[in-house]
Amino acid sequence: VQTLIDSPPLLPPIDIATLYSHCLSDLALEACTALVELPLDGELASMLQRIPRWLAQCAQSEVVIMEVSQRIFRKMFEVFKMPQVPIPDSISVMHALLEVYLAVFERLKERSKDMLGKSLLVWLDEIPGLSRYNVDILAGLVRYSLIPISSFDRLLAQWMESRPRDPIFGGGGAINTPAMDFVVSTLNLVVLRQRAIYGSDVPECMEVLVKEINRHSVGANAGAAYTPQEVGVLEKAAAMVEEVQGLATPTTGVVRQTLNSMLTERIAEDARYQEDVAADANDPALSREIILDIFEEWYIMYNGPPDDGPI
Repeated sequence: VQTLIDSPPLLPPIDIATLYSHCLSDLALEACTALVELPLDGELASMLQRIPRWLAQCAQSEVVIMEVSQRIFRKMFEVFKMPQVPIPDSISVMHALLEVYLAVFERLKERSKDMLGKSLLVWLDEIPGLSRYNVDILAGLVRYSLIPISSFDRLLAQWMESRPRDPIFGGGGAINTPAMDFVVSTLNLVVLRQRAIYGSDVPECMEVLVKEINRHSVGANAGAAYTPQEVGVLEKAAAMVEEVQGLATPTTGVVRQTLNSMLTERIAEDARYQEDVAADANDPALSREIILDIFEEWYIMYNGPPDDGPI
């Protein structure tokens, strides 16, 4: 983490970034892709691969997992309190750190079964007031499959329907403005931009949104007084719901866009490349062909193409 803060990675090359669907317009995926391109023998990749071995050596691994997870959970929220100084051509340090914490969580979850996911939901719900409404963190937990989607759906619905209404932004008015604004922004990110889940995965949440939109529509509440914030959130919610409902039915599963999954793909590709190189080195005929190609290019460079056929 300190290495990333002191020397954040450069933005991913355009040919690599375009391999991933929404990377160019998403700071989290941009950071994830850049981190995957760090050396495979570097600190980050080595640390993530060693976590399962470390846990296997612990006499009480479940206790260790929960203690470490609580620390990481607190640190995720502390990341957004750090002063952010953009560095040209470098990824967002804030999102890079968040990706690292999420990747560590994912490794811990592999040995904790469902315990970590349930605990994360409890910890989220215990955060007081508006501090809980962090789109990047909750979207990351969903993208890394760290919390059950059905529980995530139920939690967001409960937050929107919570009473009494949050007094900030809405003046204790018609809707829970901060909660609804947070839910709309989160679904906009994980459903429409990152495609980490589908609208059909959050039926309770969508039902509450539609109910709130219809209840406070202009026709149903002619003459009702709404604050500008409430009007803005309701309009944004209506637009988001319409776009989600208009998405085509998916024909394939969700593509994993996490640091660990992309790192695993890169390690596998590197292993295949090393095998191909080793096989080529043991093939005399191929080596002879490569040498002849190099000689021909050298000859043409200095003498021009031959007049009477191959060299």
